[in-house]
Amino acid sequence: MVILTSSMKEHPQPTPPPPTPNLAALAPSPPATVHVRNLTTTLTRAGHDAWNRAGKAQPCQLSATVAFASGFDAAAATDALGGGDTVHYGTLSKALLARAARFDADECGGKDRSASLLGEGVKVTGSAVFEEGGSGKVEGWARALEVSRLRVPTLVGVNDNERLAKQFVVATVTVEGFTRQEDVYTEIEALVVKAMEESSFETLEALGAHLAERVLTSKWHQDEWQVCIKMEKPTAVPMADCPIVEVRATLASLKRAKAAGAS
Repeated sequence: MVILTSSMKEHPQPTPPPPTPNLAALAPSPPATVHVRNLTTTLTRAGHDAWNRAGKAQPCQLSATVAFASGFDAAAATDALGGGDTVHYGTLSKALLARAARFDADECGGKDRSASLLGEGVKVTGSAVFEEGGSGKVEGWARALEVSRLRVPTLVGVNDNERLAKQFVVATVTVEGFTRQEDVYTEIEALVVKAMEESSFETLEALGAHLAERVLTSKWHQDEWQVCIKMEKPTAVPMADCPIVEVRATLASLKRAKAAGAS
């Protein structure tokens, strides 16, 4: 399954993007938003499938969120659209599908991602903040790749019984600052799965740091990447859904950690 979340307008990419959460500083607490969630279509050229094969038809879900600098004053007062302070979600949906269709017809396609072998799907999120006034000028933008909820048998835990057999760890890998145009999500997934299968850490904290380092030092990495590894251990706490540990790292933070450990 593909889950593509995108902004309404294309935006230039003159400099490496910041992590997606940092955009909140440019557009804090928008007073009004319109969402379209999980609009389903089928794409053939949206990257490779889970076996890294091109040209395979795959289900795709498109979502969009439009946040406004001011509220729905005109729409609320007149109980009608067209006042310029909102967007028709039906029109937004049609625009998303039309854009996806144009992309799929373009032989240069391949910027979006497709299915996952061991996870729930792959997601690409594009976000942008535009100047007020309708100029279309971009104040900030971000792009992230997520491989969602990989279920991998992993030897991890501090208890004696946990050292006897593997248990499922559910890992979500998010790469902020992802601007590569070629498909590498299958390689990243395979890298993470192999590292988890071969590991034997006692703590999720150590496992997360190891996985982040493997992604950040892979041959596909970009210097501006920030990697977040979210790990769930469903069998660890019987009276809870699961404990969750998140590890976030960059190349710079890895170097600082190694330097601190060596001193």
